[in-house]
Amino acid sequence: MPGNNRSRRQLKALLINALAMVLVSIGGSTFSSPTPSGVNTVYITDSVPDPFSTTVDWYSRPPKGSVGSDSIAVPRELMQSVLEEKRAEAAKLLGDASAIPIDATQARELARLENPDVLLDGLLKNLRGGIKNLEEIARETRADFNKGTGFNIDEYNWQQNQASNRRGLEDRKRNLAKYLAWYHQLTPYLLKAVSLDDEGLGFHGTLVGRVLYVDQITPVTRKVPMRRMPVVAFLPFKPEKIYTSFTAVDWDGSEH
Repeated sequence: MPGNNRSRRQLKALLINALAMVLVSIGGSTFSSPTPSGVNTVYITDSVPDPFSTTVDWYSRPPKGSVGSDSIAVPRELMQSVLEEKRAEAAKLLGDASAIPIDATQARELARLENPDVLLDGLLKNLRGGIKNLEEIARETRADFNKGTGFNIDEYNWQQNQASNRRGLEDRKRNLAKYLAWYHQLTPYLLKAVSLDDEGLGFHGTLVGRVLYVDQITPVTRKVPMRRMPVVAFLPFKPEKIYTSFTAVDWDGSEH
């Protein structure tokens, strides 16, 4: 039924938004959403042991604490690790620099990244869809939500979820305005980053002023050696400083 379908969509959006805000921060890891629509504040904590057994010279551990709420996410659609067969070439191009500008041909050959404006089109479409879903949820009453989904959310948790959704909605709207300003302004850069595996969920970043945090989302469950990983990213400017880190989504700090 149309009403039930709408409620299911609202429930899905509610749960996705909640999940985006419950990522576990780990040692040396950024707490930021892997999508452009999540919370933009970055937090660093040492509460859980690091998920790596060794480090490399490209690792630049982020400072602990909150580093800004006026940041903007660089989503994984705009950031891609260099192809395995091109990594030695990319490392040679970087030399001692942490970031260098490259041209469109190099971005395509190194990481198969092309036309940032087309990538932005897809990003903005998804962002507008998320805004629409959250606006629908904001108009929903708890009674209607419970009736349409079969859930029995109490008033306290409903209000907590609605407050979370409002924050998510505000972040999405701010990001929408910022990403619209990125049209025709993005340049490909080759960056020094680090990786724990090739099976991860990709790289994403967070710009705080002119500082870039580059984060790999990885499903590792045990400590593994860190590796150098060159990354190509479309950015509005060359970052003055780069920090590299991980979000190990399955890591609980225990040895397996």
